[in-house]
Amino acid sequence: MSKRSRSRKGRVRRIEARSAESSEKRPLGLKARSSLALGVAGLVIGLVVGLIELWPRLSTSPGAPVERSQPFSVPFQITNTGYWPIARLRVFCDAVRVRVGTSEFTRSVLGRSDWNVDVLEPNESRTVECRVVGGTRPPDVADLVIVAKYRPEGIPVTRTRMFRFVGRFGETWQWLEQPSGEVETLVREDIESFEHQFPESR
Repeated sequence: MSKRSRSRKGRVRRIEARSAESSEKRPLGLKARSSLALGVAGLVIGLVVGLIELWPRLSTSPGAPVERSQPFSVPFQITNTGYWPIARLRVFCDAVRVRVGTSEFTRSVLGRSDWNVDVLEPNESRTVECRVVGGTRPPDVADLVIVAKYRPEGIPVTRTRMFRFVGRFGETWQWLEQPSGEVETLVREDIESFEHQFPESR
């Protein structure tokens, strides 16, 4: 065999060897990039889930009336049920509709500066009484919305939560929680008007 033939065969073998090496390396590169992408995706999902868990959550529940004959003396307890402190809590009551006998009024807002809380820690509560109506006669119709405006501490974003309660009278007066979706637009307008009229409530 001539030197030229051996040289040509040697080049062919080297080219085949490099091709084999390249084909082996490509799948490894793809696997590495796929693993990296999956790791980043997992990290992002973990951060999102963590933020959702830590994000402040509020709950509102009615207590027993301070005066048995006065349904609007019922205290409402607003509690931070999340793991993150709540800053600049502002609380309002909006009587969307109340009828007592032949007297009826709608969209009456009550808010007080001493209801405000600068920081509400996890598991802490603020209790308010929405005395929007006086008298001893229970209302025939009562539709009440508790509005809480607040910021997660350290985050300059104001959130608004609405808790709607409709009154029912059986053996005793009860406030029953209901969805607030159908009245949210009206209530937002009422709160904005109230804050404009009483800036200290902001």
